[in-house]
Amino acid sequence: MKYNKDWKGKSGIYGIVCIPTNKIYVGKSKNIYNRLKHHTTSLNRKLSKHENQYLINAWKKYGEDNFKYIIHMI
Repeated sequence: MKYNKDWKGKSGIYGIVCIPTNKIYVGKSKNIYNRLKHHTTSLNRKLSKHENQYLINAWKKYGEDNFKYIIHMI
């Protein structure tokens, strides 16, 4: 997944969409760019330290290329 540098320092609501299942993890952040990078780093490390077990399992099963971001900046 690619990050948009325009997201740096922007707050808002975001979704991480699992394309094969069309399920969405929804979150909010004061800095969307940093938060999404943190999610991706945690999930790619496969340490199971992410707070959402469904997202961990789906990430392991489908891989990073089967996810996309939905962003709504405030």
